[in-house]
Amino acid sequence: MIVDLTLERALYIAHNMVKDDFDEIMATHWGDTIDGFAEQCVAANGLNMCSLADDGTPVAMGGIALFQPKVGTAWMVGTSRMIEKKIEVTRFAKQAIHKSLQDGVVHRVNAFASALHLRTHPWLRSLGLNEENTLKKWGKNGEDFIIFAKVV
Repeated sequence: MIVDLTLERALYIAHNMVKDDFDEIMATHWGDTIDGFAEQCVAANGLNMCSLADDGTPVAMGGIALFQPKVGTAWMVGTSRMIEKKIEVTRFAKQAIHKSLQDGVVHRVNAFASALHLRTHPWLRSLGLNEENTLKKWGKNGEDFIIFAKVV
């Protein structure tokens, strides 16, 4: 089930993220605390969501953050149980990207993925995002990232 992202849900997911998501977030997050990351997720301007497992446990959070006019940044992190809701989360993400572009909320949706976070790249392509470029040393510890985008 897709529900609103609350701080309680964000904190649970942030503290239980899979390692690849944790590494990616820590490479780009201003702070060094998981709690600070969770707070930023809830406060982000734009669309935020949470996916719950059938037993009500938060398993993924994401959305499209609006950091600048007409450009959205798609983001998503999850726990090891996110796989239980992969179809639901993928459907929601595709619809959110499509609707944001179609309704004119944005004319571009970006997603930044660690070059080492290989399971994410095919998923971003399945959402209709195209790989644009490798951003050398884009992470705060010199990690390379790949930018994916869809534009109208």
